[in-house]
Amino acid sequence: MARVAAIGLDSADWALTERLMTEGRMPNLARLRSRSVEILMHNDIVGKPEEAWASFLYGDAPYQAGYWSNLAFDPASYRSYRQGIFPGMPFYASDERRSLIFDVPKCGIRRDVHGIQVTGWGAHAASFPRASSPAGVLTELDESIGTHPGLNNDYHDGWYQPDYIDELGDALVDGSALRTKATRHLLERETAWDLFLTVLSEPHSGGHHFWHGVDTSHVLGGAPTAPQAGRRMIDVYEAVDATLGGIVEALPEDAVVVVFSVHGMQPNDSDVAAALLLPELLHRHHGGSPRLKGGDLAQWRRQGCPPVQADPRRRPLAFARDTLDASLVAGLRRRAKAGVLLDVERALRRARGRPPAHRPPWKPAAGVPPEVDLDTVGPGGVDEPATDYPNLWYRDAWPSMRAFSLPSFGEGRVRVNLRGRERDGLVEVDDYDRTCGEIEQLLGESINPRTGRSIAAHVERTHGNDPFDPLAPDGDLLITWDTAVDAVAHPTLGAIGPFPMLRMSEHSNAGFALISGEGIEPARARKRPTAELAPLILSLLDGGAAL
Repeated sequence: MARVAAIGLDSADWALTERLMTEGRMPNLARLRSRSVEILMHNDIVGKPEEAWASFLYGDAPYQAGYWSNLAFDPASYRSYRQGIFPGMPFYASDERRSLIFDVPKCGIRRDVHGIQVTGWGAHAASFPRASSPAGVLTELDESIGTHPGLNNDYHDGWYQPDYIDELGDALVDGSALRTKATRHLLERETAWDLFLTVLSEPHSGGHHFWHGVDTSHVLGGAPTAPQAGRRMIDVYEAVDATLGGIVEALPEDAVVVVFSVHGMQPNDSDVAAALLLPELLHRHHGGSPRLKGGDLAQWRRQGCPPVQADPRRRPLAFARDTLDASLVAGLRRRAKAGVLLDVERALRRARGRPPAHRPPWKPAAGVPPEVDLDTVGPGGVDEPATDYPNLWYRDAWPSMRAFSLPSFGEGRVRVNLRGRERDGLVEVDDYDRTCGEIEQLLGESINPRTGRSIAAHVERTHGNDPFDPLAPDGDLLITWDTAVDAVAHPTLGAIGPFPMLRMSEHSNAGFALISGEGIEPARARKRPTAELAPLILSLLDGGAAL
């Protein structure tokens, strides 16, 4: 049996990675590439590749079991919740090999995996509690190496806040250096592995907030923070390259090395549409009075549809909350937290060496959750309410609507309020297809002012002929969006937006793999689906060829 070290670069974009290698900014990866089989990969997952890591680990099993997202919906209570990871057997589980698994997203702790497993040390969206097997290994890392300063602090959509960009950039660079030490510590502790699998999460965290600084096609490429964001994105990639070099240096000489990414990054066309525009559009369509009003759409069009710049003194989504049809007191309370008063507060906090108050402060090491006892954790690891999605601002109205928008990570998800399926279902089963068609027509009439096209580039019906299929996705309709949707105009329901963008990037379907080792000749292989990556790693473990 061969030894394989598989090192994932989470959300590393091949175009940016290749550019930085050419510029000499990623020398360690460039050296690996020069002696590797190079494979470009493509994700063919239904919808957007938000579950690319689950597909890598478990193949098609999640979808066959009805697991389409860690965001789930309960029709009996109209509750949206996070359901944790898919509780299946990962591709590497085997009685015949010993594994070292460190900080892989969407990965849990399996008692039938031999070796060391550590989850949640610094992964972005780990979806499983901080844990390890044998118990105590994660605590050992926390105490001897430290905790990742970006852990759980990389979700704030603060692309427009210069201090946030720098603090996140510093946290990711510093966290990458700590990751080098933590990984080498584990490699020294466990030397008898057959498969070493780890993932470097920093490109993912940085990409969602800094992408407007590195992608020339981005609608916010001219934003005031774009140059700063571009510098910090490159800082992160350089730090990840240094970590990669430190890890490869610690590997045994006979190891086959696979450096890979299961998806890349691209400009975010989806967040505003899925989180703000779609819920409001459906609310109005079903007779609700407007809740989100936005700016002057006609004037915005005359100006050429410039992207809206958020106030850097305010939290993300504060601009949307200001337009909510809420009480006067609530509106005044929100506004009191901005403007001159916030400027004064921030100045005082800086003078005292404290972080700015426009977001939760960075968690110190003491604030990181401790290692959990695996006996207290279910198979999926997490079951908690989803509370931080604007779609849920309309949850009070869902029982009275014929269709409503579920929380998502970018794709639009429309749920039909079906009699016999939902607790307060309104749509008769015989009317299900017509209702889906009604929503499709609504989307077709809803225009993206930037392009003059429908805000929906594609709408897929996910339930086929059986709306009661328990294995189908929660959304009856899955929507892929038009380009850079930040406003919508409908002929009878009116305008919604424009609003500032949220995350700067979303996941693309493009991945890659570089495979090097003794006896492997450099080559460029044909493009392959990402679904072939895990079987390829297993083949390498059995002594198979890289091509």
